[in-house]
Amino acid sequence: NWMGNDGVNRQPSPDCLRSILAAMGLPCHTAGDMANSLARLDQRERPGTLPPMICGWAGEPVVLPLEASTDTRFHLEHESGVRQDGLLGQAENGRSMLPSLSTPGYHTLECNGQQTILAIAPRRCWTFADVAGGERFWGTAAQTYGLFSNSGCKNMTDTSGPGTFGDLGILAQQAARHGADAVMMSLAHALFHADPNHFSPYSPSSRFHYNPLLADPSVVFSQNRLQAVIVSMAAPSTLTLPAPGQLIDWPQSAAAKYDFLRALHTSFTTQEATHAGDAQWMAFQAFKTNGGVSLFHHALFEALHANQYQQDFTRWHWRDWPQGLATPDAPQAVDFARDNASEIDFHIFLQWLARTSLDAAQAFALDADMRVGLINDLAVGLNGGGSHAWSLQEDVLHGLAIGAPPDALAPRGQNWGLTTFAPFALRDN
Repeated sequence: NWMGNDGVNRQPSPDCLRSILAAMGLPCHTAGDMANSLARLDQRERPGTLPPMICGWAGEPVVLPLEASTDTRFHLEHESGVRQDGLLGQAENGRSMLPSLSTPGYHTLECNGQQTILAIAPRRCWTFADVAGGERFWGTAAQTYGLFSNSGCKNMTDTSGPGTFGDLGILAQQAARHGADAVMMSLAHALFHADPNHFSPYSPSSRFHYNPLLADPSVVFSQNRLQAVIVSMAAPSTLTLPAPGQLIDWPQSAAAKYDFLRALHTSFTTQEATHAGDAQWMAFQAFKTNGGVSLFHHALFEALHANQYQQDFTRWHWRDWPQGLATPDAPQAVDFARDNASEIDFHIFLQWLARTSLDAAQAFALDADMRVGLINDLAVGLNGGGSHAWSLQEDVLHGLAIGAPPDALAPRGQNWGLTTFAPFALRDN
């Protein structure tokens, strides 16, 4: 239920609720549907069975969905690697109870031959009040892509386009000189490399990864190195740097920057590959390793999306791709990954540049004695055609879009065209 801005309480229609439940895998269109869906819910809540995750508060006992016993032993492995063994206690409701845990984190519990994750949270988050220590402080905010300076890659290539994390770091340092302790930055989520017309940061392909157009290569590489790459380009894409206040031509500026970044990747991989001790090369390899499957699948999606979208613009959404590309482990997707390793490496390289230059911007802020530094923003949902929805399909609700109910601003309501997480998946994964 919700209250409109007219003060009237409302509730969604039965048809709306049926659609939502169907997207959750609980169809309720017929009596048979409802019986089956109730049975599924009962199966998920079997007595004596530990769910995939149990939440609890730090410093308080955790009640488990197991009957109490005087001799049930448990084994706990803390997120830090510390191991703990003991006996379960008994709660007032006759259930088993785990002694209180003082350390927040995701800990692994084993008992009765079952295993679950304990998500132990502090009673409250760390707040600005904790940072300030009773003092008042202030910060500023900026759309990263709207920042302009003569720093780094933009100056070297004379390209227009969005401001970078390097520019954000400069802003943070300048704001700190005036006493600011924080800079709120605009959304920086990964979008769609193959479609620069899709430039709204509120409709991201993934919230795990970053928009490479905001990367600042000059944070990673020397000016001499960048200049050498420009000279090596047969026909470097150059644009006129717009004056502050002018609009960004996203497709044109994206093409110019990606041309440069592709040449930089070629230079980097051909030169550094022969120098195992090179610090940047080692940092890139470590980033790839630490990024794991999530990073690889995002890079694979970016390469596949470009391949399919350039062949046929109606294949923008991965659901319109051939069946052999339906998932990261589908046969054609596996073959594509093998045959296009360099292209996938390029997209991983873009993520490395973006993350490294964002980390550097935060370092600039803290080095300038900001007490907070950068404050990142988070999109409320995901684009159902993006890398997250493709690589982790059980994570999200397909066939539903989130938005807002009718109000004075939008009397017919709003459809944001975004998907969101599936409730069961949040618990199971």
